[in-house]
Amino acid sequence: MFGLQGRSISWLIICSVFSLGCGSAEPETHSGGLLPVSYAELDLSTPELAVNAFVDAFADGDFITVALIFHPATQQAMHQAMDDETFYDWVDGAGQGALVGRLTAELGGDHYIDALRMFDLAMQSGATAGGLRFDFTRGASEIVTTVEDSRAALLDVTMRATGLSATFEMARSQAGDWRVRQIRYANGGMNEFPFSGDPPLPNGPTELASFDKWYQLLPADTPAATVETIGRLVARGDHLSIYFLLAAVSQRQALLPLKAFDHFGGVEHNFGPAALDERLDATGFPYDIDKIVEIQSGEPLTAAGATTATVIITTETMELEARLLRDTTNRWRLRQLFPVGASDAVVPFPIS
Repeated sequence: MFGLQGRSISWLIICSVFSLGCGSAEPETHSGGLLPVSYAELDLSTPELAVNAFVDAFADGDFITVALIFHPATQQAMHQAMDDETFYDWVDGAGQGALVGRLTAELGGDHYIDALRMFDLAMQSGATAGGLRFDFTRGASEIVTTVEDSRAALLDVTMRATGLSATFEMARSQAGDWRVRQIRYANGGMNEFPFSGDPPLPNGPTELASFDKWYQLLPADTPAATVETIGRLVARGDHLSIYFLLAAVSQRQALLPLKAFDHFGGVEHNFGPAALDERLDATGFPYDIDKIVEIQSGEPLTAAGATTATVIITTETMELEARLLRDTTNRWRLRQLFPVGASDAVVPFPIS
């Protein structure tokens, strides 16, 4: 499972990669800092708790978490919106214009733009430009369940920022968690996802001062720190966080095997990065980087406008070579990982 932050859940200190599996009941300090708690810590066991988690994440500007609480069928519709180029409808006019500018700046940047990233960018653009169709940036003032059975539920949620009410249509996933299938106004229809209907007047710019990009809190200020963080994430099975520590080209390459093997879209998620997490949960990470014995970092090199570094990792069973790239925020991202002396043809690492 993958790591996410929400306002309703606390932080977890993970013990050092050199002492993972130490068995201590108490969290231990680690020089690399804190890791976000896992997605499994979110309580989605009832419709009300799932809506609360959604609203809390939205109010934090944590739109990655927001998107992952959508039902898999809704996520699939959002993925289709990428192919149809109808993702601009996720925000209103002012937000659409802002999203165009944001996408222009993002192309060729630090992240591969898939449906999950696009939703994040759309919500950020809508929040800053006053183009959110549904404004939960100040949370909810009231949540009322109107219909509920064992598989579906309807909840009326009043947005504190606007005083408007929206209906959350909820459905259970295959794992039994409650997820958001659709959010709609009274003037909305049943076949538009994830949002349907429009407010009587455009929502203005929000008071959201910053966007909580939880993955940017993963320790990655040096090549060695990134490698060590990846080892810690492998140990907890947090493969989505690993995805966000990949260079943009490596993110794209990591998703290609899922499409080629018809694995794109997991049991619980239909976003590529989350489906990758499910796939690696099933197959295991290809190398035992969670059992690091020694890390040797070479000096960074700058050429053709890019700064790269090579790290040699000795694990309990093998030696690995990691090639990393420094991004525009001076954080180090993994481009490639392979055994020393082996072929470097696969980017970022083997995915079966």
